[in-house]
Order: sequence, then C-alpha cells, then structure tokens
Amino acid sequence: SRKCFTFPFPTNPDNVSYLETLDPAEISKRFLEVTGRFCQFIFDQSQVKNLKDGHTVTGRVLGHLAKTYVDTISSGAVPCLENAVIAMAMIENEAAFQEGFEVYQSGMEKLKNSFPLELNEITLEHQCFSLMATQTFMKRSFRDSDGKYLETINHQFDRYLWDNEKASEAKCENLISVLSEPMTERINQGFYARIAEVLEKFLQQKVAVTTAILQADDKLTENERRICGKILLEQEIKAQEERQCQLEEKMATEQQNNEERVRQVIQRMEEEMLFQQQETKRAMDSKLREQAALMENGFQEKANKMACEMAVEEEE
Repeated sequence: SRKCFTFPFPTNPDNVSYLETLDPAEISKRFLEVTGRFCQFIFDQSQVKNLKDGHTVTGRVLGHLAKTYVDTISSGAVPCLENAVIAMAMIENEAAFQEGFEVYQSGMEKLKNSFPLELNEITLEHQCFSLMATQTFMKRSFRDSDGKYLETINHQFDRYLWDNEKASEAKCENLISVLSEPMTERINQGFYARIAEVLEKFLQQKVAVTTAILQADDKLTENERRICGKILLEQEIKAQEERQCQLEEKMATEQQNNEERVRQVIQRMEEEMLFQQQETKRAMDSKLREQAALMENGFQEKANKMACEMAVEEEE
C-alpha cells in the first residue's frame, strides 16, 4: 500500500515562477500544513531508502543523485538511474578514500614523532592504523573495484619506513658527533701534536727499537686488515639479512592487509546479496497483496496478468 499526499499550491499561481526568491510570509499556510504532515510521515513511518546494492540513500547521496539527474536533463540527455549511481559512487568512493587515508596518516604522523623505531614496532602500528582506515573506508565506499585505496596506503607505508631509516641515520650521526667531541677538542688544542713530537724524539734516540716496532706494526697492520675485512664481511652479511628480514616483514604485512580487505569485501558482498534477497521477497509480497486486492475487487484479468509477470520474475 502507498500513502499519497496532495499538495495545494504553495502560493498564488502568479508567484510560482518566483518560488526561490519568494518571501516566506507569502507561502500558503495550507501548503505548510500538508508539508508538515508529509515530513512527519517520512520521519516516523517511511522506510530507509536503499539502492539495489543495499547502499543507504542518505541526504548526501540523494543530493548527488538529484544533481546528476538535473545536470543530465539540463544538458538535453535522457537521465538514467544506473549512470547517476555510477557517478555518485565515484564521488562517494573518493570521499571514503580521503576519510580512510586521513585516519591512517593521522596515526602514523603521531608515531613518526618517536622515530627511529624498530621495524616490528612500525609494522605493528601500520597494521593497526591500516585496519582502522580500511574499516572507515568500507563504511562509506560503494562499488569500489580498482583497489586504489590499498595501494596508496602501501606507498605511504614505504615513505614512513624511509623516514624511519633517515631518522636512524641522523641519530647515529649525532651520537658519533657527541662521542667524538672531546677528542676533537683535544686535537684543536694541539694535544696530540705535542705527543707526536715527544714520540719522534724518542724514536730518534731508539733507532733499533724503532725499526723493530715498525716491523711489528706492519705485521699488526696486516692482521688488522684481515680482521677488518672479516668484520666488514660479517657486517655486510648481517645488513643483507636485515634487509631481507625487512622485505619479508613488509610483504607479510601487505599480504595480511590484502586478506583483511578481501574479507571485508566478501562480507560486504554477502550483505548486499542478503539485502537483494530481502528486497525481492518484499517486492513479491507486495505484488501478491496487490493481486489479491485486484481479485477481491473483480479485476480477474489484471490479476492474471500480474501472476504471469511474477512467474517470469521468479524464473529470472
């Protein structure tokens, strides 16, 4: 059954062309009364409107659809609901993308103040904020299929890893500078230069000892070179292992994020499918009631025609 409202003229017929600029005092009281009852009915009894995919038609969504329709008609084209929905979906998805990305970026920017951090700490926080952002995005997104949102999150995560690495380098440089400051100050004061002069005089007095020391120093240098080479090789291997570990952790994180997004998409699809089934059942029940009413009132031919239409819909 449907509830119908008959609206009287909002004002004198001569003023209809000027409704947008009309003074509120010139609007008919009768029109305002009917409008009030209509709005009250919508607020109290009317069901929430949904698109066929189950997306709720909020005031914002309705505004997008209405604007698309008006723009299409103004251009001289024939309005199409599906095209309007596609245009609305693009607008909504872009807004959903911005909302979700802001959630992620806001959390990671606060974390950035604590850089440098261990990779596992950053990864855990990234997963947490990424999940929150994905949930925010999914609440508003509609017919999202290009995956642009997730790619942007991953690219942003790469930038935060780079920022963390640079912060680590800066901290190391600062620490080295602090530790070497006393030595630098002594060099500037010429402390080590005086020691060198004393050593040179001593070596001149002890030529034989000097020769032995230099020979021992050469051997020591060779040993040190081998030791240093071994240490550098071990450090390089360790650095490669750390880079490999970082890469594996990053790939594991991306896989988890992808799996979570797929899970949410599947959940959304199941909800939409359930909604469509409910809508189909509701429409069928409504038609059955209408058919019964036609038969009761003697409109057998129309009732039979409606029965045929319902049979075709069930087959589809």
